[in-house]
Amino acid sequence: GLSMDEYYVYVSDDKDAITAYDKESGRATWRQDKLANRQLTAPLSLGKYIVVADFEGYVHLISSEDGSFVARAQVDGLTRATPVDIGPGIAVQSAKGSVTAFKLN
Repeated sequence: GLSMDEYYVYVSDDKDAITAYDKESGRATWRQDKLANRQLTAPLSLGKYIVVADFEGYVHLISSEDGSFVARAQVDGLTRATPVDIGPGIAVQSAKGSVTAFKLN
């Protein structure tokens, strides 16, 4: 999957690494590969963060500047749907059908 903001295009590949590509040069600026084989959703670009969820129900908040981990939380199970921007936060739906909202500070 992919997402983008004003400066970068964020791509999650088949090995579940997320790479940020500079929109002007096309060069990779950072790569986060510590989520390998976690069956990530497509990334959601959300200001200074990138959000992905995984098969264990973890939601990962990653810095859009350098790919470092910022926060992680767990919902009630497997997550396949891309997180959704709901204004001051995100919503994540689990495969069980529950929806969890997170407010970002």
